[in-house]
Amino acid sequence: MNRPLLVLLLLIPLTDSWAQESPLIEPGDWVRFWREWPFDDAHEGSVVGVDADTLVVKEATYETILSIPLTTLTKLEVRRGEGIMGRYWELVLLRETPMAQANQQFWVNMGTGEGTISGLAVGVGFSYQTGNHLISIRAIKEYERIVWNEEKAWEVHGDVDSPGRQNWDVGLLYGRIFEPKYVSVSLSTGLSLAGGVRRGKFLTHRPRRGNVYEKLAIRTLGIPVEVQVSRIISGSDLGFGLYGYADLNPEVSFAGVLLFLQLGKRH
Repeated sequence: MNRPLLVLLLLIPLTDSWAQESPLIEPGDWVRFWREWPFDDAHEGSVVGVDADTLVVKEATYETILSIPLTTLTKLEVRRGEGIMGRYWELVLLRETPMAQANQQFWVNMGTGEGTISGLAVGVGFSYQTGNHLISIRAIKEYERIVWNEEKAWEVHGDVDSPGRQNWDVGLLYGRIFEPKYVSVSLSTGLSLAGGVRRGKFLTHRPRRGNVYEKLAIRTLGIPVEVQVSRIISGSDLGFGLYGYADLNPEVSFAGVLLFLQLGKRH
């Protein structure tokens, strides 16, 4: 097939009868294909048959016969060329399926809970989903709990020494999301800037207030991990769920759980 004709065919909107109108592949051709989620990895095989609705392929890895509805294909390539020109992949079909379009979603999480430090953990995050791929930006901070005591002074719950300990991170994460009937579940990891506050050498003692120590601010790179389990309130842009987090690093590794509210474009 000459190149101008191939370009013309790729510019024409695809129809259910593309195999009859444009016989770009035939039995015996070697193809590489992608299907919509959850079968979005590439596979190769030999074409056994093709018609207006179905592609039948003998898959190379397990030598199984696959009967694939054309509406579930997101990309299809056929291997062309022999001899001095070698072999190359020719694009036959490329499209975004209705499922993939529906799964382009984004949302913001805001929550509070309990972390490694005995006290308060807060977090906020932004997530973007396409298919079953998830990209997230998050910020987490943990504080020792602050209470109002009888002397009307702010103190750290269970430990009045200062400065109060803190953990925090800001991370960029990539993961996969799975959506059973009632909830969505995701697991992600990536790279973060993490830090915290720790106590250094002893400085002084305050009567009925505790000891004062040198403040040590820590900065390091870490590996953030998150698990989101959420449910959307039907007919709205609101959701809720549980958010498990951790940051693995050489200085201030920490973990916790948040109860969060979710706002965004979800289905």
